[in-house]
Amino acid sequence: MRVERLTAWRVTPLAPGQRMDRCADQTARWHRGRAPMIYASSTPELAVLEALVHFQVPLLPHALLRLTLHDVHVREVRALPAGWKSRKALTRDLGDDWLARGHGQVLAVPSALCAEAVNLLIASERLVTGQMHCRRMRAFRFDSRLLEGKGRPPS
Repeated sequence: MRVERLTAWRVTPLAPGQRMDRCADQTARWHRGRAPMIYASSTPELAVLEALVHFQVPLLPHALLRLTLHDVHVREVRALPAGWKSRKALTRDLGDDWLARGHGQVLAVPSALCAEAVNLLIASERLVTGQMHCRRMRAFRFDSRLLEGKGRPPS
């Protein structure tokens, strides 16, 4: 489906003045890293949770980013088989297939943290100049209550 304006969120270890890397080509849940993909979330709250489970050192300086995309084609992953969260080969195949077929700039997928929530995978190489605007909303620090029980002493 064609979307005129789409907002996505990302929490990332990004120092002031540093630019977001549009070419993250590491293997992750939804692709094998053969092509650049930006992982983002549909809400800032989900972006916080996703960052918390993926970053090794959440005490580094982070930033809350708002990504605004204009006139993009969004595809949705609608139904996944039972047990998909533990079958990374399956989800990587789906993402790699979407990338290979060239269908749109954004793939909406369920979050493995909460399948009712939506993450947005952005095929950065398919975006044209001006189609995505990244704004650093503010510096971000994880609430210390989220870090308790993750190998760090409570404050």
